[in-house]
Amino acid sequence: MVGDWCTGQWVWASNMEDGRRSPLRSRILVPGIYGLSNAALDTPWPKTLALKAALQSTLSTDQGVSDFEGLVERLLPPLSSREPAPVQDLPDTGVGLERELALSSSFVDLPGYGFARAGKGDTRKFQNLGRSYLRGRPNLKRVYLLIDARHGLKSTDDEALDALDTAAVSYQIVLTKADKIRPSEAAATAAATQKAVAKRPAAFPRVAVTSSETGLGIADLRAEIAFAIGALDDAALL
Repeated sequence: MVGDWCTGQWVWASNMEDGRRSPLRSRILVPGIYGLSNAALDTPWPKTLALKAALQSTLSTDQGVSDFEGLVERLLPPLSSREPAPVQDLPDTGVGLERELALSSSFVDLPGYGFARAGKGDTRKFQNLGRSYLRGRPNLKRVYLLIDARHGLKSTDDEALDALDTAAVSYQIVLTKADKIRPSEAAATAAATQKAVAKRPAAFPRVAVTSSETGLGIADLRAEIAFAIGALDDAALL
């Protein structure tokens, strides 16, 4: 999906149809609400329809998008729902009924879900694409790396940090799921993480500790993001 923010014109394009490669086709998007979930745009899967309806209902309230905090609060429950769709409404994507059911909820939490095997050549191409993106985005103010607070930085994260340092792109570590551990453990992980990135040239000199469940650190992180993009002056952070 690509768009021109100035003209307001947006286009969806794809070379996949019914799970198979097809000639590239595109569609100009008129103002409205669309849904996309591992298929073609507006494929009527139960969770796609449910989330579109939830967004439509939220936007139709008196507050609309003017109350951003309220908008997020109203959308989080349907987005985080683990409730599977009724069996009779399930699509047949060829993965079997049990997995189809598990994948039908808005929030999918399955062992290994989101992991894909790829050859070294494909992996290298993807990594090079990411590096090219970083080098070619002078208006990219900062990158936020989400790290599970239960584990902290791992050796496998070094490659991403190296790429950001090489591209000279400012980045900040954000520890997530801090509600899953004791405050003292979260503080220790933050200190260890800060020490690990202290000598990295592009690392932002503060590690954020957050929890989407309790809201811990979210307001501070939003303020820092607003400051990074110039929407907030430094006096507002004091």
